[in-house]
Amino acid sequence: VGRLPLLHMATRPGAWTEWFEYQGLSAPTGPGMQFEQFGTAAQACMAGLGVALLPLILIAGELQRGQLVPAPGHPMQSRSAYYLVVPHDKRGHPPVASFRDWLLGRVEKEPAVLAW
Repeated sequence: VGRLPLLHMATRPGAWTEWFEYQGLSAPTGPGMQFEQFGTAAQACMAGLGVALLPLILIAGELQRGQLVPAPGHPMQSRSAYYLVVPHDKRGHPPVASFRDWLLGRVEKEPAVLAW
């Protein structure tokens, strides 16, 4: 992995350092292509431009079709987080509760992994 071009997410500048530390490896230094969206990073991986850290939930189809493959190593959970925020009086609203339950069910199953 360290010999392949690393594709970076602008919103997660330390993600590669975290991943290499988690694997017990030294992180390579130097610049790499930077992306604003996971989707464009996935497209760059599929075009053979490098390797990226991507959430499984966003690339499940590409993995199933063999367009992307997980790289060797241990999957890790990102230190970054997303929050579902709703007005206090709407948290019990059935559509909000259904979405929350679906979302929690998905993220519990699918940690972020390295894909190329």
